[in-house]
Amino acid sequence: MIEHFGSVRDCWESTEEAYIQKVKKELKTMRHTDNFIVSTLRKLLSTSVFSVLNKDNPHNDKVKYKRTCNFKIYSCNKDENPESILKRNKMVSGIVDLKGRLMVCLHEQRGGDIYLYPLEFEDSGGVWCYDLWYSRATLGNVRERCEDLTELLKMCSDHFLLLKQEFEHELISGCVEGHTVLCRSWRVRVESGELTLPTPSKRTLLMR
Repeated sequence: MIEHFGSVRDCWESTEEAYIQKVKKELKTMRHTDNFIVSTLRKLLSTSVFSVLNKDNPHNDKVKYKRTCNFKIYSCNKDENPESILKRNKMVSGIVDLKGRLMVCLHEQRGGDIYLYPLEFEDSGGVWCYDLWYSRATLGNVRERCEDLTELLKMCSDHFLLLKQEFEHELISGCVEGHTVLCRSWRVRVESGELTLPTPSKRTLLMR
C-alpha cells in the first residue's frame, strides 16, 4: 500500500492536513511500533464517535446563552396553587440543579423573580413500564428564588421532561396517574430516586 499510495504521512500532512490535529491530541507519548499506531487509531476512533454522540449533551456543552434555554418558566398567579402546573400539563420541563434536585421554574409575575419548586415523588405506588419508572409527582412547599435567567442558568447541571401517563390499578377502580423523568443527558429517574442511564430489560428486548 505504501509503495502504491506513498507514505501515510502524506495523507495527513498534505491533502488532509487538518486531520493531523486530531491525531496529535491522542499522542501523549511516541513509539515507533505497529501496536502503538493501532492503539492510537483506536483512541482516535473512540474520541470521534463520542464527540458525535455528545453533540447535544448539556454536560459536553461549555457555551450557555442567556436568551435560550432547554426548559420552560411557567406563569402562575399569586393566588394560584403551583401544583396546577402538573395537573394541567401532560409534559412539564425543568432543571436538574447542582445538587441533583429536579426543580420546576415559575414566574409569579412577568419580569419578576423566578421561583424554583422541587419535585417530590411517591415511589411506594410506582410501576415500571417499558423500562421507565412511573410514580406520582408533586411540587414541594419549600421554594428557592432567582433574580433572573442568568442566575438560574448557573444553577443548571441538566434539564428534564416530566411525562404524565394514566395506568389502570388492580386495587383501585379507574386509572391512576404516574410521572416519569427523561433528562437531556439521556438519564432517567429509577425506583431508587437516582438519575441514571436506562438499562433495557430482557422482557422489553424480547417483546414483539
